[in-house]
Amino acid sequence: MDYAGTMPVLLAETSLLWTLTLSSVIISVSVCVHAVVMRELLRRLCFPGRFVWARLTAVVLSLLLTHMFQIVLFGLAYHFMVDSEHGLQGVYDGTFNDAVYFSAAVYTTVGFGDITPVGYLRLMVGFEALAGLVLIAWSASFTFVAMSKLAKPAAGAAIANEDEPAGLP
Repeated sequence: MDYAGTMPVLLAETSLLWTLTLSSVIISVSVCVHAVVMRELLRRLCFPGRFVWARLTAVVLSLLLTHMFQIVLFGLAYHFMVDSEHGLQGVYDGTFNDAVYFSAAVYTTVGFGDITPVGYLRLMVGFEALAGLVLIAWSASFTFVAMSKLAKPAAGAAIANEDEPAGLP
């Protein structure tokens, strides 16, 4: 049986239960991926030593890529869940690019206007906005903790030698 051809058909049969289930799965995957990425970043990059700013840059870039992955996950769901009664309307032309654009606007809580959700998809949009808000805040607090861990030894060295600015490698 050709499962690749049935995927869009299954996703297009939108119902409240299907929307809640898919939203829960995507959010669960997003949170788990986010947690694993941050655990690995903490383990591999957040330790005293040299190249503090290079490691901090790697932390920020890794978190940005993680957010982009999560936006694409929701974009895939929007792209395949669109049907005549439930989906996206406005200047949405049915392309994956538009679905990801819409997902990015929702995830970052920038808001939307040119493309709007219809039907049960509105529920998923609300869940994505909430997940994006929480995951972005989690990334911000993690970045602060990473900076604290990385800059702490340098700040201690600056106290001993006040000629060097604190926090620089």
